[in-house]
Amino acid sequence: MKKKMFERFNIKKSSNKSLLCCYLSAISYQSKKVQYKWLIENFRMKDFDSNEINYVNFFTVVDDTDNTFYVVFRGTHMNSFKYRMKNLLISLNFNLVYDKEKNCKIHNGYKKCGKTMYDALFFKIKEKYDEGYNLVFTGHSLGGAVAQYVASNIDIDCDVYTFGAPRVAEDYFFHSSDSNISYYEYITKNDMICDFPSAIISFREYIEINYDGSIEKKIKSNRCWISTVIYLLEIKLVMRITQLSRVHGMNHYLKLMTKCFKNNE
Repeated sequence: MKKKMFERFNIKKSSNKSLLCCYLSAISYQSKKVQYKWLIENFRMKDFDSNEINYVNFFTVVDDTDNTFYVVFRGTHMNSFKYRMKNLLISLNFNLVYDKEKNCKIHNGYKKCGKTMYDALFFKIKEKYDEGYNLVFTGHSLGGAVAQYVASNIDIDCDVYTFGAPRVAEDYFFHSSDSNISYYEYITKNDMICDFPSAIISFREYIEINYDGSIEKKIKSNRCWISTVIYLLEIKLVMRITQLSRVHGMNHYLKLMTKCFKNNE
């Protein structure tokens, strides 16, 4: 996402948690230098730390305003061919593996990536939690999928805000933790990425963002592989494919989330 997008949407630190998480997810696509500028200088946060594991970038930051520790994962890197291919391979590794602890099937690519992030972040997250900080995980697209996986496995009370996240696991995965985890899954209208992989059975509630900036809660429907093929062959989807980068892109989520929440602050 280009830097001018920040100026276009007049991004300022928001008191609305959903909008702030959308801003943080957008910032995750920027360089470490730009991330520091926005988080430390503009948003007045602290303890910023950016890192990268297996071509997936993430950063952590503290907001003393509401005593919150944020863990933010970047989505697919589109500005580098090497990074884009590495990130896409994670999503395309969509064979489902059974997890004995969670008693459900999980997307193999997101599980492997999420497990790596979990191992790297566990002690830091636990330390912040013990210090009394509220925990928030967030991310867009691939970043949202990883955020959901890490939060569910960390087994600590937290909130998870995702934007355009694909399906990670069967529904039971999100209810298998003993902790109080709240999921806020934002999806824009016609974002087909959030329907895949269709082999994952999901009827969870999500929040749909309409083009006029309104939102409504819906239940995810599920398609079997056969119906997915038919769905892909529908003429109307050809139009959606041409618009995929627009409806799924971070810019689109940023635009609609800003439209939806900024007037309500």
